[in-house]
Amino acid sequence: MELYQELEVPPVVNPRILLPKNPIWVVKEQIKSFEDQEKNPKYKVPPVSKCGLGKTQGTKGLFRGMALDSYWEAAFYIWMVDIKGCSCHRNLTESFDYVNSEGKDAKFYPDFKTMEFGFAEVKGRWREDDLLKREATAGVVTFFGGEEMKPILKEVYNFNPKWKDEYNEVTRPVKYGKKN
Repeated sequence: MELYQELEVPPVVNPRILLPKNPIWVVKEQIKSFEDQEKNPKYKVPPVSKCGLGKTQGTKGLFRGMALDSYWEAAFYIWMVDIKGCSCHRNLTESFDYVNSEGKDAKFYPDFKTMEFGFAEVKGRWREDDLLKREATAGVVTFFGGEEMKPILKEVYNFNPKWKDEYNEVTRPVKYGKKN
């Protein structure tokens, strides 16, 4: 999916000017991508994870015209834009190469591009590939895991206790493992 389209322009103007596609179409493509991921066994969540049995993985949804992977991403965006007053944009185009856990070349698209942190990735649950992504992008991408998100979430709740009402769920959270 491409977020931008190239336009034919006169030679006087930079020929690499990129203009945004229709945002409604982009959101529709992102929703279809979410639905396709749920059907693909490659995206199934393993039964056990490091963050414990009976926990849930993020709920994909729409927030202020952006397709996000979790409520935490929405909270991070609110913290950056509404509370800190910093520039923060959903990253759909810039990627970093890394070698995944299967030893194959892969691309990593961090969640956000910000003025303060450069690229930012919000992680609720760490998988083996996430650790490899962090290692490959050290110093370029700032990762926000559970410990980093706790004070951010607290600040967002203090700023707007009903912030979750803005988030429109597209998929239900995936529950993995059984709680004893």
